[in-house]
Amino acid sequence: MKSTLKFIVFIFLFVGIGCEKNSSSETLFDSKFISKNIVDGTWTITKMMDSGKNETYHFSGFVFDFKSDGSVTARKRSNIETGVWHISENSRYDTTSPELEFYLSFHSSGEFEELNDDWDILELNNSVIKLIDISGGNGGTDYLTFERK
Repeated sequence: MKSTLKFIVFIFLFVGIGCEKNSSSETLFDSKFISKNIVDGTWTITKMMDSGKNETYHFSGFVFDFKSDGSVTARKRSNIETGVWHISENSRYDTTSPELEFYLSFHSSGEFEELNDDWDILELNNSVIKLIDISGGNGGTDYLTFERK
């Protein structure tokens, strides 16, 4: 009886540890997959809502090129803006299922400064990246959408 009980406990521990590792590697796989998808091709901003105010026109005509080294370039004719980006896990609220965040920071001030944030990913596929940020200061909600060019 004791040996059967030990065997059952061993199986539960083994299965539990195996599941935990798989869950962790799947999360890493997802962020790597997302990063690979973003660097494949160029993107345009089709929506930028800043606390209910449409700010999309500031980015009209800019083409965004996300590089695998973490750099990003936005070009519109001779106007070039540069910055950095990365995908990270946010486990501030729920450590059992961390959410992925899209961090974006441009080196310039002005309109591009509005893009600088750690955005939560709402949707990401081969043709669209939908992001949201709820401001801690004023409680406003910002939306940012990139579409593949």
